[in-house]
Amino acid sequence: MASIVAYIELRAGAITRPSRYAVAEARRVSDAAGATVYALLTVGDLTQARIDQLAAEVSAAGADRILCSSAEPLAGPPLDVTHGPLLAQVAGHLRPVLFLFPAGGTGVELGPPLAVRIGAAYLANASIELTGEEIGEHTSELQSRQYLVC
Repeated sequence: MASIVAYIELRAGAITRPSRYAVAEARRVSDAAGATVYALLTVGDLTQARIDQLAAEVSAAGADRILCSSAEPLAGPPLDVTHGPLLAQVAGHLRPVLFLFPAGGTGVELGPPLAVRIGAAYLANASIELTGEEIGEHTSELQSRQYLVC
């Protein structure tokens, strides 16, 4: 089954609005294309209770599965040097058809290097439109390719 990954950004310990929007867009596209929505949450050292609370918020926004990586280097701003290898590992394992980043600097910082690492296209400020006819025609094509969308 195809998968879509939405990166979740935290600011001051809270999930950002653009991250919620990225998950909602992933949900919309996945409903039409029959894909599973994974939310990727990268955090510093947090208690299990706080991680569970963040996961519940992401789930409520539309994620089917939540992937969480907790490590001290991930506590700072999302930079390719700290977050890039993890993103590549997730992309290599799940082989998503879309990897969505929230609007803002996160996508610009993490998207292009990830695209290079996994041999995918990077589209900044993209919008996704699906129609009934296109879904049936392109589902198998979507399942065999990787894309990055910011």
